[in-house]
Amino acid sequence: MFVPAHITGFFSIHIDREVLKTGSKGAGITLNRGVKIEVKEGRGRIYYNNKKVDICPVKKLLPENFDLFLTSPFPLASGLGMSGASALGVAKLFYNNFLEKAHTSEVLCGTGLGDVIAQYVKGFVIRLKPGLPFKVLKINVDKYVVVDVLGKMETREIIKDNIKKERINRVGERCLNELLKKPTIENFMKLSYRFALETGLMDDEIKEMCKTVKNSSQSMLGKTFFCVVDRDEIKEVCSILNDPIICKVIN
Repeated sequence: MFVPAHITGFFSIHIDREVLKTGSKGAGITLNRGVKIEVKEGRGRIYYNNKKVDICPVKKLLPENFDLFLTSPFPLASGLGMSGASALGVAKLFYNNFLEKAHTSEVLCGTGLGDVIAQYVKGFVIRLKPGLPFKVLKINVDKYVVVDVLGKMETREIIKDNIKKERINRVGERCLNELLKKPTIENFMKLSYRFALETGLMDDEIKEMCKTVKNSSQSMLGKTFFCVVDRDEIKEVCSILNDPIICKVIN
C-alpha cells in the first residue's frame, strides 16, 4: 500500500473537547512520493527504512500480532506528513472507519492535525474546517514539487506552545482568507512563504534559499524547503539545492 506525503503550507490550530472535531484549517499539497506500507505476522514492531522506530499514532493502531515495514525517501519529523501517512495506511489495512482512527491517533499523539485528511483527499487541498467530518476545496494541479530536507522539527512542541499557537492561528486564518479569494497554486506558495516568515517558524537557511528560487517556502512543520515548478524548471532548481528530491503533485 502507498500513502502520499503531504506538505502543509499554512494552517491554524483548533482544539475541541471532541477528538474528531480537533484539527486544523489550512492548505497543502500531496506528493506522488510518500510511504510504502507492508505488514507481516510478528510482535507489533515498527520499522522505518529498515530501522526499528516508535511512531506513536501507528503504535496505537497496529495490532500486536503484526510487524509493520515502512519505506520512504523522506525522514520522519521533516514536515512531510510521514506519521500521518503511516497511520492512515495502517488504519486502512485494519479498520473500516480508517479515517477516523488515523485522525484520532494523530491528534492524541500530537503529531498532526490535518495531514491524514489531505492525504485521503489528495491534490491541492484547502481544508475549510478542522477535524471530521471534513470540508475541503480540492484543486487538481499539474505541477512538479522539488523538496530538500534539511533537518527535523517536532510538531508536538510547537502546537502545544500557547504563544506560538496564538501567532500561528492569527496568521493562518488571514492566509486562508486570502487564498480563498484567489485559490491558485501560485497564491498558495506566496501565502505559505508569508506564513512561515510572519509566524517566526522559517529557518534562516531556508529563508536564504527562498530568495533565489521562486514559488518556494518551508514545509510546516519541518525544516524542509519546497518549491513548485514546471518540468522545464526542474534542472535549474536542482542545481542550487543540497539534496533535491523531485516529486509531482498527486491528484
